[in-house]
Amino acid sequence: MDSRDLGRAFVAVEDGLAIGYLALVWGFSLEFGGRDAFVDELYVVPEWRGRGIGSALIEAAEVACADAGAMALHLVAERSNAGAHRLYGRLGFTGYEKSLLTKRLARGLRGKLSN
Repeated sequence: MDSRDLGRAFVAVEDGLAIGYLALVWGFSLEFGGRDAFVDELYVVPEWRGRGIGSALIEAAEVACADAGAMALHLVAERSNAGAHRLYGRLGFTGYEKSLLTKRLARGLRGKLSN
């Protein structure tokens, strides 16, 4: 299914092998003034890390965001992942004085609630 209205996927390939990927999903934020995007997954094969693959994937996502009119690009990194924080800082990401809180929703609730 090609669902560019939901997001985009990017794959880094070297010599015919996938060496990294990024999954980008669209959202909408009143706070950020319209469409926004979230890096849902970013992965680079360990032996390929430190070679600019992650940066290239994020830069491709930024181009897609610009093309789609997104006003902000968000991502989450483990607090203990210093390497990821260095990469994201170099690429212009900054900490945000709010915490992401998540509640997993049971599928069984669908249809039981009215709006």
